Amino acid sequence: MRRASKISNAHVFEPVISRNAVQHRMIDELVGLFGGRALPIVTHLIDSGKLTRDEVDEARKALRDLSKKEKTQ
Repeated sequence: MRRASKISNAHVFEPVISRNAVQHRMIDELVGLFGGRALPIVTHLIDSGKLTRDEVDEARKALRDLSKKEKTQ
């Protein structure tokens, strides 16, 4: 965070790193805690009902897109 401005006695801060960058780093660290394996995390999210049907469909689409990309390389 860096100070963007000061209004009276209040300091206004803004992020230095984007939310997206922080999320990616945190997810990478979480996967690292599982020995680099994402499957236990994904399985838990599915079993616990934390993933919506739309999110599962998006994940399927991402996997299909990745598969197509790998075939063209």
